[in-house]
Amino acid sequence: MLKKITYASIITSLIGANLFSINLGFFHLSLFRGILIIILLLMFLQAVLRNGKIQLRYSQENKYSIQFFFFWLIYAIFTLGWVKDYISWVKAVYFIALGFICIIIYANYFRTTDDILLVLRLFSLMIIVHNIIAWYEVTTGNYIFLPLDRALRYARSGYPVSMFYNTNDFATFILFSIFILYICLMNSKKNIGKLVYISTIISSIILLIKTSSRANILGLIIACISFVFFSMKNKKVFRNIIIILTVVFIIIAITPGIMVNISLSIERNLKFNLASNSGSDFIRLNLIKNGFYFLFKTYGFGTGAGNIEYWMDNYAIFDTKGILNIHNWWMEILTGYGIIIFIMYIIFYIKLFLSIYRKYKYCKNKTDMCIALGIMCIMVGYVIGCLSSSSNISSEWLWVFWAIVISYQGMGIKTNKNMGE
Repeated sequence: MLKKITYASIITSLIGANLFSINLGFFHLSLFRGILIIILLLMFLQAVLRNGKIQLRYSQENKYSIQFFFFWLIYAIFTLGWVKDYISWVKAVYFIALGFICIIIYANYFRTTDDILLVLRLFSLMIIVHNIIAWYEVTTGNYIFLPLDRALRYARSGYPVSMFYNTNDFATFILFSIFILYICLMNSKKNIGKLVYISTIISSIILLIKTSSRANILGLIIACISFVFFSMKNKKVFRNIIIILTVVFIIIAITPGIMVNISLSIERNLKFNLASNSGSDFIRLNLIKNGFYFLFKTYGFGTGAGNIEYWMDNYAIFDTKGILNIHNWWMEILTGYGIIIFIMYIIFYIKLFLSIYRKYKYCKNKTDMCIALGIMCIMVGYVIGCLSSSSNISSEWLWVFWAIVISYQGMGIKTNKNMGE
């Protein structure tokens, strides 16, 4: 029963928080947040029935990941001692706490590769839904989930956004989606399922290019290069790559105009002008400069949870044209939470990647190899893709995804040849 509810939390995390939510004044109770509360209450009830013992499952592989997020949460709470914007502090602490709670829940209930595969299939269902909504937006100019002023601006450019409020957040989601769909594709036994996954992958790539999100487009290119590199080390996976490339070649041969348009779009979007005294590149560079200045002024401890925007509004020395969000996930961690948390996060990310790589290298069953390969490519692409959004900390689906990956990290390496389906 409780495990089924955790599956529902996966789906609802991909639904906009403002949809189907109750405004409690100080808090929007969305479907996802409501389900998390139910899960926590049921877990507490189970703990009471076990004479107060709370069950926490972890292994040596994901021990550091869990410890890091717990320490990050405690550190974020302690920054109350020097933050200046208390409301933003509460919001930031909430999201870090949410991420830690998701890790605890999923580490307890997702215990097998089949669990992870089912979770990714649930993700893929919502990916298909968001693809459909996005294509409806770009073809009709009607943005159902956006306020009118933003909808009109996006309609003029033909940007897809779905329920993600802005096109950069949607692009990051699509970057992840492409490799989640790959995992589902390689573990699908039915031809109709394979056709749906392939079609959605192609659709997602085109939509990603339409977002004009340079960091995510570049992230996809780097992730695809990594995909081919890692695949060449495994003959079974490499055969699948040949099949996929053959399908892509056939599509290009039938409709050569698609490839030309994609190439032109990539070339147009991947232009950077850091020498300019205006424009988005100028603003982003100044945001980073201010971030380092704030770090220096806070003696390396950071501005405190959720307080970068306050500092950017009141203490910035480099012009950001009114833009307050730092638009860089790495700088958001460094500037907001200081050098210690930043170094610990880098260690966490590297250890997580190496854990997944070991699964890919030593696992003998197809399901684990595909899951591990897909996650590695996502992690490589996210290194660049995370630079696009104004802030990733409020993206609930991202916290859910990383919690799933950490729960998978904690699973032992299986060398049997089960297909996991």
